[in-house]
Amino acid sequence: MSTGETRQPAGAALERGRMLLFRNRPADAERFLRESLAEDPANAEALYLLAMCVHQDDAREVEGLEILDRAIALEPEWPVLHTRRAVFLAGMKRCKEAHASAEHALTLDPDASDAHAARGLAFLRESRWAEAEEWARRGLALDADDTLAQNVLTQSLLWQGKQEESQDDIRVRLARDPEDAFTHYNAGYAALRQGDSAQAETHFLEALRLNPNFEPAREGLLESFRARNALYRGYLRYAFAMTKLSEKSRLFVIFGVYFVYRLVAGALEKISPLLGSFVVLLYFMFVTWTYLARGIGNFFVLADKKARVALRPREKAEGWAVGGGVAAGLGCVLSGIVMSEATLTLIGICLIGSSIPTALTFSSRSSRAIKLYGACAACTILCAAIVLASLALPGIISSTVGITAMRIGSWTVTGATLLAAFGVWRD
Repeated sequence: MSTGETRQPAGAALERGRMLLFRNRPADAERFLRESLAEDPANAEALYLLAMCVHQDDAREVEGLEILDRAIALEPEWPVLHTRRAVFLAGMKRCKEAHASAEHALTLDPDASDAHAARGLAFLRESRWAEAEEWARRGLALDADDTLAQNVLTQSLLWQGKQEESQDDIRVRLARDPEDAFTHYNAGYAALRQGDSAQAETHFLEALRLNPNFEPAREGLLESFRARNALYRGYLRYAFAMTKLSEKSRLFVIFGVYFVYRLVAGALEKISPLLGSFVVLLYFMFVTWTYLARGIGNFFVLADKKARVALRPREKAEGWAVGGGVAAGLGCVLSGIVMSEATLTLIGICLIGSSIPTALTFSSRSSRAIKLYGACAACTILCAAIVLASLALPGIISSTVGITAMRIGSWTVTGATLLAAFGVWRD
């Protein structure tokens, strides 16, 4: 607000803030809600609405949760606050706490459809698709128009691969409310599952038109841009297929691939050690592809003049550092194999190896995770530089130093991969 504007009464400022929030103008709404709280700091509703505004900014989600907790301290028996807390926590992947908040909301109001949906959302974040579907349907049985329950149901059906059900659900919801951003978001992912990246783009763009602050829709749009590349489309098909499998089935697939890899690598090593090393490298990339995929996808998007404007500076840097490193590394490895040049192959392996902790650094959000994986990336890059220097300057740097650096670098990459696999400080 300009300094010349007259301060409105707390009630009027609260009403104005509520109206702006529901019109998807959280920044403007926040100003009025803070003005209302300056007059009445103990207004739980104003705190609740302010938390909704703040939490829409991913960088301020912790602040949003803290504001909501202040509202709960004032009105501990208001079930809506506990439901919203469960939604916030689920979005932050603090699922155990999200379940607890949703359960508390249900003890206060067993017939609250949104509390059932919030429980389903927590299951959704845990990739427990069947439980998410069950709780979403419970919420819809209480209120067929509950938006959160509808969205959880749609996503749970999508991730379970129930294509017909999910498509029917999306068509009904689009017909009922074509202005719902989340429905277009779900429709975009449904199109991605079917391999239709153009249709996915259309829905994600419409979701962003309806709600410019809808960050998941922006990320979905980037996925559709990445899916223009055949390699990335293949990865998406694999990822979608794996989500339909049980945990045991996924392990069976992974061990099956490992068995085939060992047979192929063993056979090729007898023909050519370099070719065998290349197969080992491909298998390692398969294992770590989950971490590399986004950076490689962003590298593809950078090549598209129109699509790359959707990338933020950090995502562009990730594309060059991760995707560019993998592309250059594969080029060196292939050239080394064709030319029977071990040095070139080694350079390629170093480039690809250092890309893994680099990718983990970019995909981390917490400061301690960035420091941990950033340190691993720096160590790997330093070791790679020492290895290359020992090859280029054998009279100055001994081969023993180069071999030691290679071992340390390999251990660092393996260690970072294992830490990430076990979720250490991962968001």
